[in-house]
Amino acid sequence: MLRSSALKFLGEQAVKKGIYSLIKQKMDDRKERLTEIRIVVVCFQMRSFALITLLTSFVQWQEHQSVSFVLVIAPQAAT
Repeated sequence: MLRSSALKFLGEQAVKKGIYSLIKQKMDDRKERLTEIRIVVVCFQMRSFALITLLTSFVQWQEHQSVSFVLVIAPQAAT
């Protein structure tokens, strides 16, 4: 319950900020449900302060959860 609430909150923040997308995948393995979260960070403006704040938030949140992150940072293509 707590995990799903945290994931919902994180997803809502992703929509509000518009700087990353959250993809949640669930798998069943040996009768255990494993949740893997892949967070793809797409920086529209490579501002180091914003990026550091974002990464720090993920690390702090991950320390309190039993989930794993694969964090991929990619600059936005020039238009």
